[in-house]
Amino acid sequence: GNPYEAIRVFKNSIMLDPLHKSTGGIGFAYFTMGEYEHAVEYIEKAVKDYPYDYRVLAVLAASYAHLGYDEKARKAWEEHSS
Repeated sequence: GNPYEAIRVFKNSIMLDPLHKSTGGIGFAYFTMGEYEHAVEYIEKAVKDYPYDYRVLAVLAASYAHLGYDEKARKAWEEHSS
């Protein structure tokens, strides 16, 4: 319920365990705050770790769409749909 706190907690967990893959959580938090550029930065990293996670791809597509990157949004959504 508090994206600022979520970002702090996720970043702390990454600092304590660099192999911990919390970038999706950070991206989701930025997305809920409307900070789509930051969301894309973290969600793109999460896609590399979880390429078939529909939630990650859906939030990536939505973030791209909010930024006006229609082709990137379409591609991310197509990956989600297949």
